[in-house]
Amino acid sequence: MKTLLQACGFWDVVEQDHNPQPLPVDPTLAQIRNHHEERAKKFKAKTCLYSVVSKAIFPRIIVLDTTKQIWNYLKEEFHGNEKTIQMQVLNLRRKFKM
Repeated sequence: MKTLLQACGFWDVVEQDHNPQPLPVDPTLAQIRNHHEERAKKFKAKTCLYSVVSKAIFPRIIVLDTTKQIWNYLKEEFHGNEKTIQMQVLNLRRKFKM
């Protein structure tokens, strides 16, 4: 998933999790265009994450607000913490021995 986000150019949105600067009082056309592109990146990154998860996972991440929250949830859920990883290794060893 990280590679997909990097290939689409959205990884910086996930990593930084920042909102674009508000437009100045009298913005130029380039500033307006850049602002809209930066805002659109957030939504495109969320759409990218939504599109690759299964139907079982989707309801759990739809309630999260930012791409960083979604990414952290998926990372914790599927990568796990140290204890979860150790349990997975033990289970895999047990299956291998069988």
